Amino acid sequence: MSDMSNHILKTLGSFVAGGIVIYFGLVGINKSTENSEVIDTKYHSISEAIGPFNHIELIRFTPDDIKVDEVHQYKFLGTSVTISDGFPYGAYDGLVDRISPSKSSISNNVTMVLYRDKDYQTHKSEFDKADKLLADTKKRFADHF
Repeated sequence: MSDMSNHILKTLGSFVAGGIVIYFGLVGINKSTENSEVIDTKYHSISEAIGPFNHIELIRFTPDDIKVDEVHQYKFLGTSVTISDGFPYGAYDGLVDRISPSKSSISNNVTMVLYRDKDYQTHKSEFDKADKLLADTKKRFADHF
């Protein structure tokens, strides 16, 4: 192999190694800031980092014998979403009653709020995805509740 080829391979290897170090550094920072659990008399919240920028949180509100589960899925790029199951949006039955999407964390603007009782027929696929996210998140954090 020529000296030029060796130089290119070494440079490329340095960039790849640097990228890997940066990625895992960001994952560590995200985990140290986003992995948390809060237990209060009116709610219980657990949050877990996903990759270097995203995290998911399950909050169970229990004020005055009313149960509400909210899942907050935060994405740095893409659409973040908050979904709710229970009062005041509907029954606490494992089905999402309210979907509140927002743009990326950079510009956290709500794009459209959907309610199962009036929007389900026209947004069935969004509710089906949200129901799956709710079930998966409850399963993910089942040991904490």
